[in-house]
Amino acid sequence: MKFIPTTVADVEKLKSRAKVLKRKFKIKHREALEKAAREAGYLHWHHVTLCQQESDRKARHLTVTFLCESMTKDALKGETHYLAFFEPVPFVLLANGKQTGALIASESPDCLILVVEGQEVKWAIEGEGEDTKIAWNATYTLETDCLVATDKVTGAVHRIPVDEGLLHDRIAQSTKEDDDEKFDLTFHDPENPDAQAMFRQIFMGEGLEPIDDANKAILTAKGYSEEIINEAIAAGAQFSRPRQSMIYPIMSSDDIEEEA
Repeated sequence: MKFIPTTVADVEKLKSRAKVLKRKFKIKHREALEKAAREAGYLHWHHVTLCQQESDRKARHLTVTFLCESMTKDALKGETHYLAFFEPVPFVLLANGKQTGALIASESPDCLILVVEGQEVKWAIEGEGEDTKIAWNATYTLETDCLVATDKVTGAVHRIPVDEGLLHDRIAQSTKEDDDEKFDLTFHDPENPDAQAMFRQIFMGEGLEPIDDANKAILTAKGYSEEIINEAIAAGAQFSRPRQSMIYPIMSSDDIEEEA
């Protein structure tokens, strides 16, 4: 299977294209995703997700300086990103969609402010890999839907609006103990009752619940947008209480249209 460099932004563009195809051809959401994927040169939608995961893995090997420079540019453009990393220390890079960006440590109150409301902030990082030294220029605390950063030199306080649920998820993701968990992979252990139950739920649908208003509230609290939840419902997804997330219907190659 050919690797195609795929960013989160690329995936979002394909999702937008799928919406257009869904309306144009009056097809199901999942079928539209498959069609949009093939238009862009992928084999199928699962190929898109695999390429995005691999691209994310490759990005983790870039220098922190490069990542901060890239996030600064994205923040200035008004983009929104929440990205988790675990080297050289667990941290989250964010751009909040309001021309503000920062790097925050996941296991300490240290923070590196990159840009605030369209104004770039002076920051410094030396070295790379295990020798990376981040000159933290602020400390931070988290409040409801807000990251409060205090400049270490001037004492200035910046109240940065954030997606609280998504930020907490990214902080947790960056501090998981092994790489497999970081990519949200689960290996089936036939000797483990919990793993057996999860296997039956994912592949046989046992114990799944409809996504009703109560479960929508749980998903919203976890950081899912209403648009994503509604799209999932339309695609046949159901609620998994143990995972506190949505599980989509299993697809096989028979569900994928062949190229003409």
